[in-house]
Amino acid sequence: MHRRLPLAVALAALAVAVLGVAGMGGAATHRSSSASGDLFFDTFKDVMPLTGTAAAPLVVAETSVLPGGSYLISAKVVAAGQDHAFARAVCQLRYPDWTGSIATTDNSSATVGGRNAAAEDQTLSLLWGAGFASAGRVSLVCWPENRTGPAPVLTDGSLSVLPVSSINP
Repeated sequence: MHRRLPLAVALAALAVAVLGVAGMGGAATHRSSSASGDLFFDTFKDVMPLTGTAAAPLVVAETSVLPGGSYLISAKVVAAGQDHAFARAVCQLRYPDWTGSIATTDNSSATVGGRNAAAEDQTLSLLWGAGFASAGRVSLVCWPENRTGPAPVLTDGSLSVLPVSSINP
């Protein structure tokens, strides 16, 4: 129980910080203080077409260069379909030392569009704890799969990264 308490405090601080950041908008990387240390985040409120592939995805949000360490990463983005279109929107968290394996990060996907079995819009949420030895950026990336018609769009996204003392498996 005592080992989980710092993680619970970090999660609570991240949730409070994310809720405070969501209304700020903008498209720049920001840095804020929280009870557990520095919080790094990036937000956007624009509308952007969802393009790219899994190998060359669209970078939706990205932090400044972070030092190696342990981090709690949270992100969200809204994917919206268009009339006479259909696509599966896939988003993923990427960070330094990420191996490319689905087991080493969080993924979220939703089918959007103007056809049966698709939602007009969906919120994709991601949450992951990661440790990395080398410095680098944390990114929220997305791409479409099985697309027909105009590309879906992404709106209202955020990426938050909170340093934590350690990540225990």
